[in-house]
Amino acid sequence: MKKSGYFDSQEIKGWPDPQELRPYFYAPPGQEWFHTGGNDSASIEAEGVDGTDGLPANKGRIDIRLWMWGIPRLGVLLTYTKWGGGHRVTFSSKGDLTVAGMGA
Repeated sequence: MKKSGYFDSQEIKGWPDPQELRPYFYAPPGQEWFHTGGNDSASIEAEGVDGTDGLPANKGRIDIRLWMWGIPRLGVLLTYTKWGGGHRVTFSSKGDLTVAGMGA
């Protein structure tokens, strides 16, 4: 399984250590990660979960992604997707965004 992340304009190989991510979520008001570096997005991704790492994308490999977009005064929008191997699921902090007829 390939694990990666993207925070503060930096790509992270492997799973980020929770202590590395702590400042992004527990910063004082006005110093949150979306206020620094001019970047308002971040992600944590896993490609080839549930033993599907030997399969190509869109050919049975299951990928999971957590995307985050920070907007000052409004907070952070979270979007979770699990695609491949029969899974076609999207959820967000706004609600279930699974495309009609495309859900798992």
